Amino acid sequence: MTPFTDFLLHTPMARKRARAMKQNRPRKSSPASVLLLALLGLTALPSSAADLASPSIDVLPWPRMPAPEFGCYMEKALGYRDSTFNCATRARQLAVYEKNHDACEHPKAFHDGLDFPDALAARVHPLAEHVALQFQGGSLQEVIITLKGKYSEADVRKAFRLPASGQAMPENIMRIEIEDHNPLQGKPQTETDVRIAGFDFLDAMDLCGGD
Repeated sequence: MTPFTDFLLHTPMARKRARAMKQNRPRKSSPASVLLLALLGLTALPSSAADLASPSIDVLPWPRMPAPEFGCYMEKALGYRDSTFNCATRARQLAVYEKNHDACEHPKAFHDGLDFPDALAARVHPLAEHVALQFQGGSLQEVIITLKGKYSEADVRKAFRLPASGQAMPENIMRIEIEDHNPLQGKPQTETDVRIAGFDFLDAMDLCGGD
């Protein structure tokens, strides 16, 4: 280093630049900080299947519930009032179902019912993205709850307090199935369906022998 170079490096401006470069230099992470970041990253991951929460609402009584009764239930329990099936119209709608909901005489009305709003799905379970209701002959034939995440049948049955496979079912339930939600070929499965059926699905055409 020449005397002139040494002079340039020790001028006030040169010292100021050196301090700025030192402050902006990336700091090396200590082993402790690396471990802390790793732990924080783990806590950000979705909960494991073992931590699957229980539903906020007991859905086991739902299957076989008449549509007018279910509409009144949703109004009282969830604050959602369907325009057709609600507490005010419950008695009248029950009479209508008794008289008119015959698969052969009124095939179009055979599957009348109400929809479950997606905005209320999380009220059933914190991971629920969608709740589908299938009505038949005036009663809730099946409820399908779509959960965000892939879970085993055993974990879902435990969280939802469902009877184990092979055990006796409640009187209003015929079948319980835990399966992947609409699996697409070549794409990872990220949702799980909880299907609780009160009775087998039959189309009006099947019941009436239509072509």
